[in-house]
Amino acid sequence: MVTATPNGIADLVGGTLVDDRERAYGTFVSPGDEGSYSLELTWDALNRAEPLTGPSRRLTARFFDQSGNTTARSFEVRAQCQQEESFTCNGTCRNLMRDTENCGECGVRCEDSRCIDGACRAQVTFDEEGAGRTCATICVEAGFLCDPPNFSGFINSGGCQEPIANCDSPIAAATSCVGFPQPIRSGFCVCEP
Repeated sequence: MVTATPNGIADLVGGTLVDDRERAYGTFVSPGDEGSYSLELTWDALNRAEPLTGPSRRLTARFFDQSGNTTARSFEVRAQCQQEESFTCNGTCRNLMRDTENCGECGVRCEDSRCIDGACRAQVTFDEEGAGRTCATICVEAGFLCDPPNFSGFINSGGCQEPIANCDSPIAAATSCVGFPQPIRSGFCVCEP
């Protein structure tokens, strides 16, 4: 950022970094070069004033000279989480596609369900007695709905997991993913709360 004062750069005394609510994030310091000022903004300093929620925060660098003149420039500081599909919620990176405390957006909690693809969904389990039934029936019996566009479900048998085709498909009595039928031991249907 480049700034100037009416009487020249030598007249510049210092500056501060503030947000839209005038909370200070630090003071610009001079490393000794006339007219050169810097400030290191860390993740901790950014969250100390208020934990970051969202992709960015608007800050303003405000400088002043010996005569009391000020100049300012605003800019966005963008936060980037290291993991894909993550977003800053209350100062911490969260995966909005799987986080049950921040499902789809910050602060959306999944009560008695899981966050799957950014939506709260119940995972209803069944044992070998689920064979021949449908996930639509299993979901309804548990007080939920089976949502075909967002459906997923699996049956398990001895280290093998096989998908269930859709809400209305009868659950197979055995898996075939190891080359020969294995009786199911358990499984689950993903239901809409």
